[in-house]
Amino acid sequence: GATPEAQRRQRLIRAHIAAQMDPIRQRLSRCIVKMPTEWAREDFDQRWGWIKSGEGELPPNVLWSNCFTPEAYDKLKRHHAALS
Repeated sequence: GATPEAQRRQRLIRAHIAAQMDPIRQRLSRCIVKMPTEWAREDFDQRWGWIKSGEGELPPNVLWSNCFTPEAYDKLKRHHAALS
């Protein structure tokens, strides 16, 4: 019995070799992957909009019962833009 680490290494080697074979390479050549980054400025409101709520709405998160005021949200957004 090989150790779990040795078995894992063998699986990785087999996967790497299989990925180099022509049929697999042809299938993978049509893959498109879009990985969003947490530092993108374009979708800040989409990712962080849950942290604020309108008048009379329930808190957006059960674990965090306070919502950001519009001023606090704008401050967070400016801070994020400065860092990104």
